[in-house]
Amino acid sequence: MHWEALGLATCTKLESFAVALHVPTQHATRPPSAPLAVGCAALVRTLSATVRDLTVSLHRVHALAQVCDATALGLGALDSALADQVAFPALRRVVVVVLRASACGIHRIEADAALRKSMPRLTEGFLEVECDEYVHWLVYINNGLHSNLGR
Repeated sequence: MHWEALGLATCTKLESFAVALHVPTQHATRPPSAPLAVGCAALVRTLSATVRDLTVSLHRVHALAQVCDATALGLGALDSALADQVAFPALRRVVVVVLRASACGIHRIEADAALRKSMPRLTEGFLEVECDEYVHWLVYINNGLHSNLGR
């Protein structure tokens, strides 16, 4: 793949990494040639072994069926890449954020169950699931702290 050219494996101070996946919809004019998470897994495999936290944001999720779709999203590939303890000895947390979940009527408990089914190799302590309502609240609090610190 093309990710090796970035040289992320040599970034030994890299402890956190975030990636955004724009989930294909059922009405996509051109279906993906490979599951989206396959490319993400290839990128993740090039990360430094010092990575402790990985955040994966899922954009354009309109239904839980999209999260479980092995053809379009294929989170199993990412699950396999992250389950390699030799490649990621420092990994302690994988956060999957489902954006716009509340607007689509997706609840965090449902999203959590669907993601754990799609990524079964990640143990209970590693995988955290967040939905946008929690993320927006955290961003609001964080922005408030930053604005108050500047005074």
